Formats: sequence, structure tokens, C-alpha cells
Amino acid sequence: MGNERRTFERTDVAVAGQLQWQLKRRTGGIKTNSIDIRTLNLSIDGARVSTAKKTRLPAGASVRLDFNGISSPARVRGQLPDPHDTRRKILLLQFEEATPEFLQFIDRWVDAARGNKAFKSEYWKNHQAAL
Repeated sequence: MGNERRTFERTDVAVAGQLQWQLKRRTGGIKTNSIDIRTLNLSIDGARVSTAKKTRLPAGASVRLDFNGISSPARVRGQLPDPHDTRRKILLLQFEEATPEFLQFIDRWVDAARGNKAFKSEYWKNHQAAL
């Protein structure tokens, strides 16, 4: 994790979304869990997200990152304490097999952030069809 080379530069983008994952039950079957997250930064290959400290996802766990119906599978690469809020932690995510639609969505957010344009999630909700 610490010595891995990052392919794409990360850009600070704060976007609300959800993280979903599945667990096998002891009695059989599968339970789907989800928790609200906020991105801290994004790139085409991954994201840092802030989530509740109680979230238990080990490195290597498979998850799905969802932004209002646009989603991608991802893998947890690690976690860090949140230096600004002791009730939260930071998860390091790497996207896996992201669809072109998802990557275009991320690319537009990154472009807006790099251009110092104010990001408004309502704008993106209303313009998903244009992607």
C-alpha cells in the first residue's frame, strides 16, 4: 500500500455516496450492508472516502461504490484514521472493472474540481442523462 505507485493523480473532490458490501451469514444466505460516505479525493483509478469509524472492512474486501445509481466495484486497499474527526476513518479504494459511464462521471467531477468550479451534487443528479 505505502510503496505502491499511483497511476493517476488524485484531485480533492467532496461527493456524497454509498458504500455497499456483502457478508455471508453463519446460518446461510448473504446480507448486504451499506453505509453513507463522502469522498475526500478521486482519480480515474480510485478514491479516498470518509466513513464511520465503526465500519469494519479489511484490506482486500470487495465493495461497491455508488453515486446516485452510478456505481463501480472497488477493493479496499487500506484504512487510515481521520485526522479531523475521531468518529470517522478514511478508506482507500481502488476501482475494479469500472464501466465507461462511471469513469466519465468521475472524470467530469475531477475536471470541475481542477478548474476550481464549485461542485454541487444537485447539478450532477440533474445531468446524469447527459453523461
